[in-house]
Formats: sequence, structure tokens, C-alpha cells
Amino acid sequence: MLNAQSAVCCGRWAVGCGLWAVSGRRTGGHWYVQTRPAFPVTIRDARFVGASSGQIMHDADIFPQYQPPDWSPLQKALAVVFGTAASEAAAAFWFVGFVEGPVDVGELRVYEHSTTRRQLALDRDGSAYRWLDEVGGYVRVDEELALIEALR
Repeated sequence: MLNAQSAVCCGRWAVGCGLWAVSGRRTGGHWYVQTRPAFPVTIRDARFVGASSGQIMHDADIFPQYQPPDWSPLQKALAVVFGTAASEAAAAFWFVGFVEGPVDVGELRVYEHSTTRRQLALDRDGSAYRWLDEVGGYVRVDEELALIEALR
């Protein structure tokens, strides 16, 4: 829809609304639309920025697919220290999300303790990992030491 700020000339048009700069041209009976933000954009709006290069971007191109929290690795790791009270101890943690672990392990689950704010990265079997800047990735560490560090 064109408005008072629109200009049409020779099969081309442009719209300026203060937030987005939109232009288009007619080629072979089809409109080719380009948009670009008139201000810095957030990641949430990045799907629209992709249209500035003539490609359509969808949420799936930008955001990873949702996966529900996986609490079983945390409960397995806490069972070593807390025994049958592992489920209650797990209530003190938040699920942060999934991260790429070592190649031979795959995804790691990251949890954060609600009081200490320390994070704990576990694989699906409950083995603990820690990020090392020197390596540029996660390395396996002793589960009990990782739990003690997360809880203190």
C-alpha cells in the first residue's frame, strides 16, 4: 500500500515510514521488493533485514528449533551426591539450554544454580564438562568436583 510518503515513477516505488525504507521495482510482471531498516536492528528483527538482499528469511533460519528442558542428566549427576533426594536438589537449578560439546559427545545440557548462579554443563549420561578458553571448547571434568563448584 502506497501512502503520502510514497513515490512512484517508471515502474519503481519507494516508501519511507521512519522505521523501514522499502523500495521495489517491477520486472516481468512481478514486483521485486527490497526492505532495509532505517535504524539498527535487533536479532528479533533480523528476518526482515534478509529481505534487503532479496531473500526471504524465516524464524527457523535465525532461531534454533525449540527443545524442551532435559532434567534427567542433572538428576543422574545429583544422585551421586544426594541419592534419592536428587529430584529435590534439582529444583534449585534452572535449565539454561543446549550447547555444542566435544565432537564425540554431541550436545551438552547447561544448568544454572538459582542461588550461586554457577553453571553446570552435562552430557546426556550425566558426565560433567567445563569450558576452557585455552582449548576453545568443553572438556570433561570430574562430576563431583563440578557439582561442588556449582553448589558453593
